[in-house]
Amino acid sequence: MDDKKKLSVFSMLIYVLLIASAMNFVWKSGVIESKYLVTRAVENWVSSHHFQLDLKRKYFSDIDSIEDVQEWLRYALPRIMAPATPRSNFPLYAVRFSLRNVQEINNTEPRFQTRAGVTWKDKVGLETSSSSVAALTEGYENDDTSSYGVYREFGFNSPFAVHLFQRDMSQETDLASIANFSLGLQWCSKEFSICSGELLGTQSITKSQSVADVVDDCNYRCEKMERNGKLCYCWTRTQSECKFYHVPVKQMVGTPPTTPCWNHSAGENVYPALEDGHLGRTAHFPLLKRFVHSSEIWRGAEDGLTGFAGSKGFVYSLSFIPQEQIDFLTALQLNVSNGTVRTTYSTQNLLFAQLNDWMLGGFLGPTAGYLVVDWMNWNANFEVVSWLVLKFKAEASGLVTGERNIYHLVVKEDDLESVRADEHSLLWPDFDLWHALYIILVRRLSLSSLSLQEGGCRYEMILTGTKYFTSGWALMSICGIGLHIATIALRYRHHQSLNFTLELAKTDPGKLYSPNIKMFEEEAVAWSEFIIVASIMMVFLHGCLVQYLSDLIPRVSVLVDTVSRSITPVFFLVIILGDVFFGFVIWSNLLFGKSVRDFSDIALCAISLTEMIFGRLSVVEELRDAFPLTGFLFYLTFMILFFFILQYLSRAVVFTSFDDASKQDKEQKELVLPDLAGGNDQLSKLWKRQLAWGKKLLGINRASIAGKDLQISYGPFVLALYVTFVNLVLWVPESNDVVESLTSALKEPTFRKLYPLSGEIERDMSFDRIESPEDVMLWMASGLPTTLYNSSTALPGENELETYAAATQYKQAVIRDWNILLGQTPVRLSLKYNKLLDAPLPSATSRLPVPQKFRDPNQDVTDKTAAQPDVGGAAISSHAAEFHWGSVKCAANSTEEVHDLRARAMLEKYCGNYTTSYGSQQVPNGFTCMLSVDSHATRDALRDMQLNAIVTNQTQQVAIDFVAYNGNVDIFFYVAIVFDFTLSGFIEKDILVETIKLPDIQSPLFALRLFLEIVVIIFTISRLALALREVYRATLAGIRKGKASKFGERLWVAIQVISFRVLGNPFVLLDFLSGITTIVTLVMWYSFVLLDLTQAFFFPETPVWTPAQCVSMGLCSDAAVIAKFSAASDQMRSFALVCAANTIFLFVCSQKYLEAYPYCRVISNTIIRGAADIFCFLVVMVVLLMGYVAMGHTIFGTIMQDFSTVQHSLITCFQMFLGTFRNFEVMRQANSFAYYFYWYTYMVLFRYVLVNMFFAIIAKHFEVEDRETEDKMRQEVEAQAASGEAKQGFFKQCVQVCKSGVASLIGRDKTDHYEVDDAESTAETGMELTEGFDDDSMSVPRSPRTPRSPMRGGIADLLSTESPPDSSFITEQTVQEEHWQYLPEKTKKWAIITAQDIYSFIEEKSKLREQGEKHNKEVYDIDRILEDTEGQIQEKGLELGKAAEKVKLELGQRELRSLKVIHQDQESLAWYIMKREVELKKLEENKLVKQDRYEKMVNAAQSLVSGQGEEEEEEGGY
Repeated sequence: MDDKKKLSVFSMLIYVLLIASAMNFVWKSGVIESKYLVTRAVENWVSSHHFQLDLKRKYFSDIDSIEDVQEWLRYALPRIMAPATPRSNFPLYAVRFSLRNVQEINNTEPRFQTRAGVTWKDKVGLETSSSSVAALTEGYENDDTSSYGVYREFGFNSPFAVHLFQRDMSQETDLASIANFSLGLQWCSKEFSICSGELLGTQSITKSQSVADVVDDCNYRCEKMERNGKLCYCWTRTQSECKFYHVPVKQMVGTPPTTPCWNHSAGENVYPALEDGHLGRTAHFPLLKRFVHSSEIWRGAEDGLTGFAGSKGFVYSLSFIPQEQIDFLTALQLNVSNGTVRTTYSTQNLLFAQLNDWMLGGFLGPTAGYLVVDWMNWNANFEVVSWLVLKFKAEASGLVTGERNIYHLVVKEDDLESVRADEHSLLWPDFDLWHALYIILVRRLSLSSLSLQEGGCRYEMILTGTKYFTSGWALMSICGIGLHIATIALRYRHHQSLNFTLELAKTDPGKLYSPNIKMFEEEAVAWSEFIIVASIMMVFLHGCLVQYLSDLIPRVSVLVDTVSRSITPVFFLVIILGDVFFGFVIWSNLLFGKSVRDFSDIALCAISLTEMIFGRLSVVEELRDAFPLTGFLFYLTFMILFFFILQYLSRAVVFTSFDDASKQDKEQKELVLPDLAGGNDQLSKLWKRQLAWGKKLLGINRASIAGKDLQISYGPFVLALYVTFVNLVLWVPESNDVVESLTSALKEPTFRKLYPLSGEIERDMSFDRIESPEDVMLWMASGLPTTLYNSSTALPGENELETYAAATQYKQAVIRDWNILLGQTPVRLSLKYNKLLDAPLPSATSRLPVPQKFRDPNQDVTDKTAAQPDVGGAAISSHAAEFHWGSVKCAANSTEEVHDLRARAMLEKYCGNYTTSYGSQQVPNGFTCMLSVDSHATRDALRDMQLNAIVTNQTQQVAIDFVAYNGNVDIFFYVAIVFDFTLSGFIEKDILVETIKLPDIQSPLFALRLFLEIVVIIFTISRLALALREVYRATLAGIRKGKASKFGERLWVAIQVISFRVLGNPFVLLDFLSGITTIVTLVMWYSFVLLDLTQAFFFPETPVWTPAQCVSMGLCSDAAVIAKFSAASDQMRSFALVCAANTIFLFVCSQKYLEAYPYCRVISNTIIRGAADIFCFLVVMVVLLMGYVAMGHTIFGTIMQDFSTVQHSLITCFQMFLGTFRNFEVMRQANSFAYYFYWYTYMVLFRYVLVNMFFAIIAKHFEVEDRETEDKMRQEVEAQAASGEAKQGFFKQCVQVCKSGVASLIGRDKTDHYEVDDAESTAETGMELTEGFDDDSMSVPRSPRTPRSPMRGGIADLLSTESPPDSSFITEQTVQEEHWQYLPEKTKKWAIITAQDIYSFIEEKSKLREQGEKHNKEVYDIDRILEDTEGQIQEKGLELGKAAEKVKLELGQRELRSLKVIHQDQESLAWYIMKREVELKKLEENKLVKQDRYEKMVNAAQSLVSGQGEEEEEEGGY
């Protein structure tokens, strides 16, 4: 393949369009960010629920045994499924349990048979698929399918309940079935019989009780009874008492003792063995069943219930019935039975009861090998179905490992309508123009590769054959096309798997649809496979774009060549080190595998060691804890051998590859004709022409841009003044101490939480562990009052600050002894609610068994992961920041719109009407409750709010803010505690503390601060004015030269001046930015100083706001004070941000003063010299990086915050090759193959190739700059030695630099008119200036025979003579160039004449200017002289340029053409000579062959002749 074939700009634009369409094809369909927000909420909700408090609190991540799994299912899962306050993610229909047991066999080891009679058939356990989805689909030869255990089936989990809750119960005709139906246990009885088994307890019967009442009470008692892990399976009713029995499994029978009260299922139903013949006795027993394998149970096939991933096993479902439906059923039963229903249930208790029955009935035993618990959730706000899969794998050792996976599907309302309209459509529901464009472009790309036409990444499949495996670009291209085709095919396959969406769409709106988890599973798996392939496609998609850049930008081709050259050596370097690496894998496995989980097998060892190289420190910490000395030695040896050797060897490879690529590029450029060489860089041709035209128009060159014309020199002195001023305003060290004290005071208090299912009380709950609305209310009722009233070390009443100093009858709230809260109602509690909308009939919500009201998803509040500034005042989290409460269409703006009656009553009692609250100054945006300084009143109010659940499913935000004053530092602190209840169900909490230092005129530092303000203002304005004046003059000069008369032409000239003069020098640009930012900073400071709060706020005689304060400051209440300080804190936060940014600008600008030293100048010049290469490197790096960013966002974005958005993905990718990324385990959960491909290819490419390439670019230009600096310094030393001047020492150089800095601060020397005018003329004419900031630099040539003047470089002595310019001193004898003698005589003569003419011209014009200055002419006259001189120079240059162009054209047309002809003739002659040489060689070979044959023939003839002579002699002898 010809990889050197150049691509066009148009083809690159087409390919960019392909990238855009491909990203839209993948990302628009997935809504990745919304999926992550739902994942975050579900993950946090599952992981935050513990299942054990005794000794150690255990969560899902702590599960390591079958007992832990049982406890988690009993106590954590019901609270996850049915929380006290409804969440945003509602479970759908049921939880599925898929269990596979391992066969047991007799122990084959005779030595241990007596102690361990049976063992697992396969000691490894169940072999499962490596797929993250189909994890249970391997062989079943080791599965135990025999039935076991016994459990009681509750009514809510029966088939009848499933059928009942799927229909409209209000229209049910058979009301008797509803009246007799129980959500609890289902009972049957047999008279004249008693139960047998272990007696658990008894209950006496009173004579006043009826038989029905006794049966109901004893049924309920048996249902709830549990003794030592044993349940009640039967009870006997006598005349005086009820006896409750636990019947062992061995005493269960499969034959019904009487006609069963339910449908009998042979092999599944079991019954307790009863003793008959007992008069006056009646045995009651519930519906009992055994755990039966799905291959043997007939009900599984009837209900269509299959195991996870279609696997076989013990498959059971746990029905989820929302509390609303349970309440409706209870109300209906009360209506039918006239109020005789005595037992009420909650969803959480029912789930716990059935799970508890399963666990105690032996569902999970010693043979449990693999359990998968999965269910679906629906989030109506995002229209996302999340499928949560929990996997528990048991080992023969007894260890259990848990794993979580979440899959998503977005079911939009429009998609349902599309599927419903045409269920057999070939196009998926969200198909749009971008999707069609992507398919068309992929088709064009594929066809062009097959037809040998130029396409996106050129393919020549038919003719090149194996060249695809010898060319990197070709291989990448063909892989890219294959991935494009696979992406489209899998997207279509997913469309063919839309059975779940299709069934949902077919359901009539308003009718509940029972989701089929098997259909959803197929659709989710299809989407997951599409995402995996599409994510890998993203990398190849962006990587192929580099080829276009390589063909269009020559500098990029060097970088690409470097990558291609270095990839192979680095790859084989990795292979070579891999051999040693494998030895370390075996070493670590043998040495640490028994104690450290990450080294327990070979695969984990390889993964752990690789991640250790790239920065994973958790492995090192575990290794250090288990093996302090050995682990350290292993880590040290491993990192030295691999981290350092791999790092620096790869750097050496890249350096060498970059050097070779640069040399090859240079050689190729030298071989190309000048006219043709410029055509390679297609993108830069137009830019270079425009740049050259603009510089020619404005007279700008590199020296003038880098010179002194537009510098705004702040200087270290002014920088120190500015930093001092900012510190006097912000008081950072003092504020930090108080901020930490207030934050810890809010986080440290603990509160208690009761868990009804287990009866445990968690006593150490704190702010950081708040996860649910219940936790928020508990913290408000207990933790907040502790902070406000009990956080000081002094006892209540002993702290003098607890009473108002001027009026001791008033109390004050004090935090941590010294922080006084302002006002008698110092704390503002703000509550914001959303309206609840009815689910639209066409939506999926109306078709699912979930609440039909949800929070408005079209509100401005959305889940984000980064904090934003707020609208009205204080710093708040993302939700309050982005929620504009002025638009109240989605906010509940009256108590009538709050649906919960108890919460409505609390708002009316404590808060009042809808008013301004946290986040707003004027517009009503919530309900505000002011908390009193009286601790008893506040505690009672907060406890009342907690008991009546003021936080409901409508709550959008709860904010608590107050203002504190610390007299020790004389600073106010605005504190806000914010809880955001997001649409995804996640609770974001934050504590924000802002410092407010009110200006004090009487402070001793006020005069110093005022002086600093004045100095900074004067200096900033003066320097900006000087810079703008110079820009204005340069603009006028450009207008006169370009003869711009129209407004548009003048505007264009002004833009060019700013572009070339300001943006052309980074220091000048930063100077302008820092100057403007300084002015903005000062404006923001004075806007804060002039606030009413800062001007007139004071502590009154009594802490009651007076009418005078209300009129002058608007402070009429404590709420108004908090609002004012909120606004002030917002201004101070913005002021601090601008100050911080401006400080960076100032310190970067200060680096220019170091350029006075040559070695410091080398650093900046290196960056400037290599700017083009660095820019091209950044382009290549960004293109490749965006491929990995897109892949990471696609494959990991739904499960990780680090990749949830493109911005986060970009930051994460930088963290990865910097070695600061840590979340390796979470990445592996997505897909193992995608993780390995993403991680290893990214780290090798970026960490070992691209980063080292950047170092190679810097090293190359630094070497050149350093060499030139050394040569320049050597020439200066030689010149000083020749003139007899002594070299300045370092101290004298520092003094000279300081003098220059002081001179720059006070301005140019006004007595030196020539220097001023020369600088101005240089700014206008663009004449060459000496780079740097040396004071002895000059702007006009000087005669070599004239000594240099300290001030003016010898020009004054030259112009003081009245004689005409004498250029006779310029002769061959005065030329000191060492190679001068080797030039031809004609060239020497031309050089002498030209130099004399130039010198005479310069001397003549310099004399005219000097005469003009002596006669005190106006600046305009001097400018006119300069313009005339410049015009003559330009005309002469134009004339010489035309002549040179003409000569060049003639040379190209005539000489080069003739040279080409000669070259062709030479080639023809060479070809002819080569051909003749070949023919001559063939003739010589033929000659040798014939000569050999001739000699052989002669020899043969001689032998024949000699033979005949001998025969004749012999005959004559006879």
